Formats: sequence, C-alpha cells, structure tokens
Amino acid sequence: MKKYAKVINDNGECLVFIGTDTEWAISQGYSELDVEKSDVDNNWYLTELCPMKSEEEKELEERERIAHLTCTKRVFALMLQELGITYTMLKQLIATNEQAQLEWDLCEKLHRDNPLLDIMAIQLGVTAEQLDGLFRYANGEITIEEFRALIPQTEEPVEEVVNENI
Repeated sequence: MKKYAKVINDNGECLVFIGTDTEWAISQGYSELDVEKSDVDNNWYLTELCPMKSEEEKELEERERIAHLTCTKRVFALMLQELGITYTMLKQLIATNEQAQLEWDLCEKLHRDNPLLDIMAIQLGVTAEQLDGLFRYANGEITIEEFRALIPQTEEPVEEVVNENI
C-alpha cells in the first residue's frame, strides 16, 4: 500500500508518516512508497523486502494460541448441548474414566490443551474443530452463530409420497 515513508536501513525498514500534512512529510524526507507492516517484528518495510511469516508458522501460532484457551465447565456443558450431547451423556462418559472424573470434579476451568478433552471429544463424536470452536466461543472470539456453523447440518429425511391410485 502506498504511504509516505522513508527507508532507514539496507533491509528496507522504513519510518512511515501517518497523518494528512503531506507537505510536512515531504519536507522531512518522506516520499510515497509501497510499504507493508511485517507480521514478524511489527515494523514497516518496503513491500518487496518485508519479512512475513509462512502459512505454516501462522497455523502453528494459531494452534498454540487456541491451546491456551480456557472455559468454565458450565459453558463447556452448555455448548456440548448445542452439539446434541446432553449433560447426562457427558457425566456418563466422565464416570468411565477415573482421571477424567478427578479433573472434572476438582478443576475450576477446562484448558483446551488437556489431552483428556480430545479423548472425550472423540468418544462423544465431537471434532477437534468443534472443540476449538467451543473454546473460541467461550472466550468471545466467535459468535454462537459461528459456532453453530461448525455443526454439520443433516438434511431432513424426505418423505416418500406413495400414490395409491397407480
């Protein structure tokens, strides 16, 4: 994007002028350049020299960020209901695993990176994406509608019409 900027080193790093007084910017050595903000160090660079994270790095950072999310047991149970899993079903599953029962009974919050949640999710038919969405909803990152969009929509069974006059 074109901005008023001046290059400050051989790496293409720039100072960027934010404002409306273009006369002043030009008088200070700024010129209209194609610059971009780096997602590596948050500094401005000439676009063609701007260091950016790879898609793999961005995905890894996002996975790590989501892994640190927490939610209350109440929200967890209520969101499972959105997925068609009742509290009774959840408690029955927890009762089959002593470690899960211990953690459920003694914890205040559930942590997304707890491997027991992944095991329970598989047993309940919840995908990793849905589990991530549950925690993202609990932390205000997505709306209930966005969470519901993670739930596969089943088609209503089509009733067969039988013509008895044939």
